[in-house]
Amino acid sequence: MKGVMRLYLTDEKIIELFFERNDRAVNEIQMKYGKLCFTVAMNILGDREDAE
Repeated sequence: MKGVMRLYLTDEKIIELFFERNDRAVNEIQMKYGKLCFTVAMNILGDREDAE
């Protein structure tokens, strides 16, 4: 959906979900930090396949 802004859960709430063993925690952390982590990995590794 173009132009729709997603509101992310707080880090504290994501951690609570992990402690509750809620599968949503993995999705939430990926949505919030996935792009950042991928960018860092690409800068370090220099290879898209390895970064993924």
